[in-house]
Order: sequence, then structure tokens, then C-alpha cells
Amino acid sequence: MSNTPTSGLSYPNRGARALVLGLEDLVGKHGLELLLKRVGLEEWTENIPPENIDQDVDFAQLTALSQGLLEFYGRRSGSGLARQANRSRFDEAWGEFGELADFKQDSFSTLPVEEKIEIGGKTLARVFNEISDLGLRFTTEHNISSFELENCPYCFQVKSDVPTCGAAVGWIEGFLGAIGAERQIIVHETACAATGAPHCVFTLHPSAEE
Repeated sequence: MSNTPTSGLSYPNRGARALVLGLEDLVGKHGLELLLKRVGLEEWTENIPPENIDQDVDFAQLTALSQGLLEFYGRRSGSGLARQANRSRFDEAWGEFGELADFKQDSFSTLPVEEKIEIGGKTLARVFNEISDLGLRFTTEHNISSFELENCPYCFQVKSDVPTCGAAVGWIEGFLGAIGAERQIIVHETACAATGAPHCVFTLHPSAEE
């Protein structure tokens, strides 16, 4: 475990595995090993979290990895790596899991994008609140949808002057890809607990291309 205090909040192994494998795709096995050792997660160099939904991963471990990327590669590049890693592995990790598998049904894929986001967002929140301590809420107000994390696994006890949860942005972008809305919607972190906000908030906006 890293020097980050244990949070007592948990995340499924499969989600942590997806992030680690996504990072390995981007920085290579050696780069990943260096990063894991630097943030105190040496055990994951040989024993990556298994592909199950047991809640064995503490939020502090994911925070150590996410923040370690920012320190190791710089804020912009580190955030981009975390974002791309989670985005690229979302469908592999979750595309066939529980109610999320319904996103691949023809009856869902033919819906207008607004309905996909509304139905998909509520489904995502329901599923992950059953298998993690995220406290995920999906809301739509004035035609703007957003996800709110009561407990963010990527900035536990972090203090920052700017939003710091690129991994969470990538995770939501992966969800948008799974429902076929990635080209129409962009994601912004509009509030971050690391900057003093009550919770991390991620707002969905129409792409400038639309």
C-alpha cells in the first residue's frame, strides 16, 4: 500500500484491473512496473487485481496510482494517460456485465442519444452503487446531464488547485463509447473534491461537432 491512508471505501477488482491493463497498453510493462513501485503498489506488478467484482481494492490505492501518474508524467500527460487507460478498457471490463450488457441490444442501440444517456446513466449508477462505494448519482437538469461521485476513488484526501480526476473522466467516456454516444458528447470535470468541492461532478455537453 502507498503512503496514502486507507480510505475504508472499496472498488471492485475488475475496475482496478482495467485501469492497470490500460496503462500497460500505453506505457509498456516496464513503465508500469516503475510507476507501481513508485506509488507503493509493488504487489500489482506480479499480482494484478483479478477479473471479478470482489471489492478488494481500496480507494486509496486507486488514488495513489492516479496521482502518481500526475507526478511521474506531469499533470497534463499523466491525466491524459489515466483518462485514455480507463476509456480504452471500459467495454472489455464492463460491456458484458449485468445490466450494462443491455447496451448492446438492438432495442437500445436504436434509441436517440438523449434517451441512451438517460437510461444508460441511471443504469450505470444503479450497477456501480451495488458493487462499489462510489455513491454515484446521475442527474439531468435543463437538458444538461451529469454524474456526481459522492466518494471519488481517484482523489481521496488529495488537495489541488485544479480538478485532478482524469481517470474518472476516461471512465465516463468509456461508458459513452459503450452506449454509442462518444462522438456526440464530451465530458468535463466541473467540480472536484480535491479543490474543496463537496463532491466530484462530471458534466456531459454536446460535442462542438454536433
